Amino acid sequence: MFQALQGTDVIVPTVLGVHPEHQAMLTELVQGDAWFSRITDPDEAVRTAQHFIEQLAALHRLDARALELPHFPEPTTIPDMVTWELDEWERVIDRRGGEPEPLLAFALDWLRRNIPDVDGPVVLVQGDTGPGNFIYGGGRVLAVVDWELAHLGDPMDDIAWLTLRCTQTPLPALPARLREYEALVGWDVDDARVRYYQVLAETKLLVMGHRPSGAAASPAGANPDVGNGLIYGMLHRRLWFEAIASFLGLDLTGAGEGDREGRRVPAGGRPPGRPVRRRRARRHRRRPRRRAGHPGRGAPRPHRRGEDPADRRPRLPAAAVAPSHARQRTAAAGVGGAGRPPLASVALTKPSLRGCELSLAVSG
Repeated sequence: MFQALQGTDVIVPTVLGVHPEHQAMLTELVQGDAWFSRITDPDEAVRTAQHFIEQLAALHRLDARALELPHFPEPTTIPDMVTWELDEWERVIDRRGGEPEPLLAFALDWLRRNIPDVDGPVVLVQGDTGPGNFIYGGGRVLAVVDWELAHLGDPMDDIAWLTLRCTQTPLPALPARLREYEALVGWDVDDARVRYYQVLAETKLLVMGHRPSGAAASPAGANPDVGNGLIYGMLHRRLWFEAIASFLGLDLTGAGEGDREGRRVPAGGRPPGRPVRRRRARRHRRRPRRRAGHPGRGAPRPHRRGEDPADRRPRLPAAAVAPSHARQRTAAAGVGGAGRPPLASVALTKPSLRGCELSLAVSG
């Protein structure tokens, strides 16, 4: 991809060499930073974001047929490119083996049934574009990197990726940046298509996490960051659900919990139409009288045969044995890695380990 973009208006590192057999290449060193959130000057952040939008528009203005992309399909129509992309990701599942989880199977079927029927330009899509995938410095983009998800398709695909990445690292005044994009490329941002490609982007992340049943979730010898995996896994599942709900026009604002029958329950209330259940008062059971000669409560227990009375210990009440909530709370240090603040902490909020609640606190 870097070689195909050499000499274009899209700034990429200069390629110095490519290995003839292995997936390896050598490029020039680009001095800069990739963490957009580290920009402390608001004016510099705006200038950097504006220059990135210029780079994205320059990418979408390129003639896809004039680029040397030997492993890409012939650019025809947007529906054809989306179908080819879905076929490619389903082949990834087939190569890994195993049945996809129901959520992933539903998503792939839904995406095929709702491919945008639009007659627009087929462009080179970076995929996963946005903050974190370009190097910047001095208020300008120095290189656009991370092209592993590049493909031919709808320019709204990149806009969808941009909006998703901005949920983690926002660009300043994103609506204004999108208006600048429209002025540069000459077409409008289609909200409905952006929502569709948000679902497609999140579905690709589901495919990346697909493993056969019982297989390890990471390559052998890897040291996965469990905290990040939990946080970002649930984040992207929520973004997938919100994207498909937005595409379908479902209003999730103020949605409460559901009851066992699946009916919507308002916050702090019961489902409509359900009568109030009144519990029957418990009948106090009468304790049986103790037999004559039976030791009462508090009487010393006679020692068993072969037992040394000195070994017996007084039984403490449960409240004295169970630790307090404050003593139970522990922090999972080092989740964020060396030199980084912890991303999560785990707290046991009940005295008993059976059925204990795990609360996840996200920081940073």
